[in-house]
Amino acid sequence: MTTASFILRNALRNKRRAMLSALSVAVSLFLFITLQVTLRELTIPPEDVGASLRIAVRNKVSLAQPLPFRQLQKIEKINGVEAITPFTYFGGLYRNESFTTFAQFAVDPVRFTNVFLEAKMADDHLGAWLKNRGSCLVGVDTMKRYNLEIGEKMLLSGTFYPV
Repeated sequence: MTTASFILRNALRNKRRAMLSALSVAVSLFLFITLQVTLRELTIPPEDVGASLRIAVRNKVSLAQPLPFRQLQKIEKINGVEAITPFTYFGGLYRNESFTTFAQFAVDPVRFTNVFLEAKMADDHLGAWLKNRGSCLVGVDTMKRYNLEIGEKMLLSGTFYPV
């Protein structure tokens, strides 16, 4: 009788004990691997451009109230800050809707493109957006929902800022 056959014969002597032992080893390995993966994902930041570490700073009163301009200058001087962009909630209505169905923010286009590097658009569209103060970026889903075409005019009536 070899050592391997002796171990196998005694391990399978009680089927319930063998099954519970195998199950406990499997559960232990599953928990160990799950916890290790979770720990790794929580401690190592993502490496792609879209997962950049960003912090949003807003006025304590409301999302619709912009930060004073001097605060932008102070935030720019903080060590580690690479780029900033102001976002001012516009809250406009499109096509005489009774409530806002998508978020609208007034942004500085040059600063916006420096912060949101993953926002991809054709160079001619980017150039047109930078040149025209009345232009806007619209997501693909919103364009499909409202049957919009590139270059089409969108008339937003302001709720916070009457325009």
